[in-house]
Amino acid sequence: MKIKFRAVYLAYLGVILLLALGWASRFFYLKIKNISQIIEEAQAKINLLDSEEKEFARSLADLKASEEQIKTLSSVFLSEETFVDFVELVEHLARISGVAIKIESANTASASSPASLSFVLDGDFRGIAKFLALLDKIPIAGMVNGMEITPRAARGEEKISPDAAVAKISYIIFNFIK
Repeated sequence: MKIKFRAVYLAYLGVILLLALGWASRFFYLKIKNISQIIEEAQAKINLLDSEEKEFARSLADLKASEEQIKTLSSVFLSEETFVDFVELVEHLARISGVAIKIESANTASASSPASLSFVLDGDFRGIAKFLALLDKIPIAGMVNGMEITPRAARGEEKISPDAAVAKISYIIFNFIK
């Protein structure tokens, strides 16, 4: 009987150990499955962050590569600070063209009107045409709003060249930033 009792005892002990091992296996399987899912989600987030970091790095590199173009583009737009530079540029174009210039008015942009510059050129027709051609080539968006060219001979002045003229010009600047 002792042997039978030991056999039953060992059988029960074996069944209990088998059940404990099965329960522990199931417990560890569920824990591993849960942790694996968390790791997969974390890996997906890491991959997303890596791709966003690479995209950010590419954008930053593109921005640095375009920095010179951005500076050039922003220098084209006039502001209150650069308006004086524009007026000096117009005076420089007049010197290059060989005409005298007199600025009559310079207005910065307002809510009702764009920036404008009114001036008088005094010289020959060729110099005035050269000035207008140079004015057309500057990197500032604008246009001649009004122009009146009068030959000096028509004004009754004596001892002047027959092609001498006076031009009154009104110039509007479109890309003025306040």
